[in-house]
Amino acid sequence: FRSHYLPSGIYVTHGVVRVFIISRAAICRSCSIYGVQVVVTWRNNNDPRRDQFEADLINQAVEYRVPVVGICRGSHFINKHMGGTLRLLDTPYDNVQVELDGLTVTCHHTIAIDQLAPGFEAVLTDKAGVVELALNTDRRMLGIGWHPERPVNTHTRESLLQLIKQL
Repeated sequence: FRSHYLPSGIYVTHGVVRVFIISRAAICRSCSIYGVQVVVTWRNNNDPRRDQFEADLINQAVEYRVPVVGICRGSHFINKHMGGTLRLLDTPYDNVQVELDGLTVTCHHTIAIDQLAPGFEAVLTDKAGVVELALNTDRRMLGIGWHPERPVNTHTRESLLQLIKQL
């Protein structure tokens, strides 16, 4: 995604948190924080400082009604932070193509949402039961399981941008 196409909000992705906020909740205009350690999967991704930073951003976003979008790890983090649970996949997805109600996306997962946080609904779930798109309209939050910024998934960008603009 390019920042000038996105509305104000918080976007939590696998490797970076980007905040684009132009409102009274001015947490920051545009900032990013990168994980300190290189990790292969989120199973090994234990960075308490990053988790606390992201949790604080989500809490402020909820307080000021700023939209939050999580991609991959961000989707899982939002779900867990808001009261849901996660589970390890028996067989991790590594460049796995999944069908989602007529939409094919390529995913990389080692964990999945087990129980959705209160107020979230599963918009798209694959045939194995992995939630790939979760939405909470009251809290203005969207969790995306795949990476729409990757070339293999660019075909999903327009529909996701429409969802984001409705938050």
